[in-house]
Amino acid sequence: MTATNPPSAFNYAIAANNPVKLSGNAVVDGFTSLGFPDALTAYGTATNRNANGGIATNSKQTPAISVGTAHVYGHAVTGPGGTVATAGGAVGDADWNASHTGVDPYYREDNMNVDFQDNSPPQGSFASVVGTHGGGSNITYLTYNSSTYIYKTDSLVSNDKTKPVIVTGNATLWVQNNLSVIGSGYIYIAPGASLTLYVGGTASISGGGIVNATGLPQNFTYLGLPSNKVLNYSGAANFIGTINAPRADFTLSGGSSVYGAVICNSFSSSGGSSVHYDQSVRGGGIFLITSWVEKQTR
Repeated sequence: MTATNPPSAFNYAIAANNPVKLSGNAVVDGFTSLGFPDALTAYGTATNRNANGGIATNSKQTPAISVGTAHVYGHAVTGPGGTVATAGGAVGDADWNASHTGVDPYYREDNMNVDFQDNSPPQGSFASVVGTHGGGSNITYLTYNSSTYIYKTDSLVSNDKTKPVIVTGNATLWVQNNLSVIGSGYIYIAPGASLTLYVGGTASISGGGIVNATGLPQNFTYLGLPSNKVLNYSGAANFIGTINAPRADFTLSGGSSVYGAVICNSFSSSGGSSVHYDQSVRGGGIFLITSWVEKQTR
């Protein structure tokens, strides 16, 4: 089936406009955090994992999806004529991944045609991002709820553990240009808080990364604006959240994994970094069906 849907509908672990490349022992699969205290506990329950992850790309390239030695528990969907390449890895359900290499033909389609809409900057009353000095630290607290103020700053850097960003409200932060987390710096989302993060420039997140202490991807949303062309994540913390950055080339490395879902321009991973699709973030978007393919049953 070919469908055009709003970008809020996270229907795959990875959805992209251009090629997707996995590496090492990466795993792309599905689970749900519904009924669990957090995503890591939910994914750690082996019986909760499933083959509803999958990768979808509009790319028509050869290959459009490079699996390598990775394992994809779900469908691989490309644009018309696009191919899926494996080199010891597998694409299919759990039984197929356990006993085969290559792509299960029942989990392969080449009819992807999705229009990922651009994100717009947030609207509302704005507040400046100001650090709080004391005891040798310079901590940026985000305490306002989005309904009161939206935080806005030209750029943002956290480069040391004494200069973190700590989110205690249900906050929205708009970084108009570049976002950088390096060294021992980090962004911390406290239990009971949430963060919607808009980025207009390059986002390079390493160091301690983004620590979502709520444990739930619904509480952290990354939104790349049209000028956000690069998103690199190699933070020490796993990325627990959703990424909707249809113009950004996303690189995931350093052994960190995503628990949530990703929409991007292109995707590449290294070091076995994986993407675990939390089906609880699936959007309720409107689908425009433009064509369909009748499938045979086994």
